[in-house]
Amino acid sequence: GTVFSAPFVARGAFEQNTISLLMKKAPPGWAMYIALSATRFDAETALRIALINEIVPKDDLMGRAYEIAERIVANSYIAVLAAKEKMRLVLDGTLRDALAAEGPRARNFREANESKEGFGAFSEKRQAQFG
Repeated sequence: GTVFSAPFVARGAFEQNTISLLMKKAPPGWAMYIALSATRFDAETALRIALINEIVPKDDLMGRAYEIAERIVANSYIAVLAAKEKMRLVLDGTLRDALAAEGPRARNFREANESKEGFGAFSEKRQAQFG
């Protein structure tokens, strides 16, 4: 099966990008354990500690990727961009800064008012039709 590892310290190396990503994605205790012990772990462990979202058989991987992509592109393009922008602000800074910040995509979303179509479609039990 699939094996995950951050073996850098076992090789006498320091890989700051991997450590940064681990600290952002995994719980701190797990991130430290993975980075400092150079341990190998399986997909079930990666799923349990939220390094991955799901386990998909290799033969189904591209189909699942397209399924997720189709779900995303079926949504309001401008709302998806605004949501991605806000998530990046939260990941890159403090929560307080992210809550206070409004980027250009959020302003575009507010001005487009696509939520009127989204909530209208929901209340009418139909698929939303975004721009």
